[in-house]
Amino acid sequence: MLFVVDKFFNVLARPADTALGILLVALALLALGRRRLATVLLAVLGVTLTSLYILPIDDWALYPLEARFPKPQQLPSVVRGIVVLGGGEDRRATMAWGEPTLYGDFGSLLEASRLSKLHPEAQILFSGYGTDPRAMVTEAAIARQILAAMGVAPARIILEDRSRDTWQNLVYSKALVSPKPGESWILVGAASHMPRSIAIARHLGWDMLADPTSYLSVPPGSGLPQAEMVRKIDHLGTALHEWIGLLAYWLEGRTETIFPIP
Repeated sequence: MLFVVDKFFNVLARPADTALGILLVALALLALGRRRLATVLLAVLGVTLTSLYILPIDDWALYPLEARFPKPQQLPSVVRGIVVLGGGEDRRATMAWGEPTLYGDFGSLLEASRLSKLHPEAQILFSGYGTDPRAMVTEAAIARQILAAMGVAPARIILEDRSRDTWQNLVYSKALVSPKPGESWILVGAASHMPRSIAIARHLGWDMLADPTSYLSVPPGSGLPQAEMVRKIDHLGTALHEWIGLLAYWLEGRTETIFPIP
């Protein structure tokens, strides 16, 4: 039930799908002669998209998430393991072409490879699967091939390939490695996703050092150019997904606080 609720909230966090839905409803209302209501919906849609085009709304929504846990300035002298959260592995293209393929968030695997060279004593645990039962290849399998191509010894790689959401990522990963008090573990994942991931780890009693990657936003007032419209919509969807996820996980009792502090 919690999984179904989580996915329902995810649907609400897709601005492109929502915009298309509003447009289709407005067209249907026009066909039914409900011109006034259709006009209101189209006006709301137009104002919203125009505002997103003009203003850095995507950065406003993303930046607090990505800035919450800064990159670590100093790593522990000994690291027991590095947990990498999936998300950028393209199972569809990998199956179609027979070549391990990434999209979006590839920074996590790059960071895992870098850390593996700094800490040869650490195990690399990759956690990721997905929700599409038609997929014949897992995110974890793709990640293993890419990490191996980056020079990470296959014997060091542990795969968690049963999870369907972030909660299961951490629960199943913890069960695989049984972390002990006093051990140093590093959590690598997208910066926008780090607050929710760390909140879950803390709820499970797993002390982890956050190492965020794959930033999408820029600081407010930086003077840097805004992203193009398609990317702004995608970034806003990412931010909504995380903000809604933080609230939903707290309401479900999976975290102790809505927005964890470093």
